[in-house]
Amino acid sequence: MEVAAPATPTAPTIKPSDKALTKNVFLMFFINNHPSFLNLLSR
Repeated sequence: MEVAAPATPTAPTIKPSDKALTKNVFLMFFINNHPSFLNLLSR
């Protein structure tokens, strides 16, 4: 019980943040390699 309690809140908190981090890194990489994509967003 004591071991499961801390593990349960930690797992859901880490998963979404990792997903968001991966998304941000991918977007940054994509925008850096495709400047025209940035122009589309700024319109």
